[in-house]
Amino acid sequence: MRDTATPDLAVILSAENDGANLTTVLSRLRHQTIAARIEVLIGAPDPELVQITSADRAAFADVRIVNLNGRRSLSLARALCTHAARADFVALGEDHCLPNPEWAEVLLARLREGYAGVGPQMVNANPGSVISWASFLMAYGGWSAPIEPGAVDTVAGHNSAYSRKILLSLGDELPHLLQAETVMHWELAKRGARFFVDPAAQGAHFNISRLGAFLRERLYSSRVFSSVWSRHWPWHRRLYFAALGPLIGVRRVGPLRRRMACIPNLEVSRVRLLLLIFVSLLFGGAMYSVGFLFGAKGCEGFEWQEEIDRGRLMRRSDRALLQAQ
Repeated sequence: MRDTATPDLAVILSAENDGANLTTVLSRLRHQTIAARIEVLIGAPDPELVQITSADRAAFADVRIVNLNGRRSLSLARALCTHAARADFVALGEDHCLPNPEWAEVLLARLREGYAGVGPQMVNANPGSVISWASFLMAYGGWSAPIEPGAVDTVAGHNSAYSRKILLSLGDELPHLLQAETVMHWELAKRGARFFVDPAAQGAHFNISRLGAFLRERLYSSRVFSSVWSRHWPWHRRLYFAALGPLIGVRRVGPLRRRMACIPNLEVSRVRLLLLIFVSLLFGGAMYSVGFLFGAKGCEGFEWQEEIDRGRLMRRSDRALLQAQ
């Protein structure tokens, strides 16, 4: 531990087994311009297994493991780490998204301007396949490079920073809303929260590039999203939106197509990419309907399986690319 002063920013990660999945992202965090002012909080099902290196302990203001008591839930890990943080601001991180050196400093500076949440510009770190691009655009198309700095309605999920006080104001709803951060942003906006995106902070995101894994993630995430979105709705509104589920999905085709047109040097077939996006949105829309009607029962743990150790869900060449970072 560098010192006992209160850190400026807490970065929240999640570890499996001994935490080897965090090696690359921790290396990037050590090179942050404000690394010595960062506390790293790691949610882990079995904290005794997690190995923290001397380099990490020396680089950051603090490194702590938060006990998930055997549970494998990203939203729970992030909620518990938010409660455990000493810093006034918290940033969410992933083992497969690598920030540029200014990421933490830029997000922190904007948060101190009074924004509830600040997000980075996102870039595709494994751009060699149609599947990777579909996965990236559907998750991060709204914040994909190139973008201009400015106020926004929502920021990039899993990789943005927030006022800890504002997150804690959500009370018992926080773990639930962290399953679908866009819904959380909508909820905070109703309370007057403002959001900002700044391309000076950038995350290089490694995306799913195996077809089966991509489709599975789209189906599960769509069901969870609609379940969280409709959690307090009366039955008749759930029924109405369930009937519109597939249409809700495919209405994103237009914005994503326009976003594709803004991406320079896209080296995959735009026709195949748009077709894959359309099909996945159509089936994802059907899963919206399931979520509206029946909630997300049976989806417990899917996010942990899809997000932790991303290499399992990528092509061999993409795994090699991530390991080379």
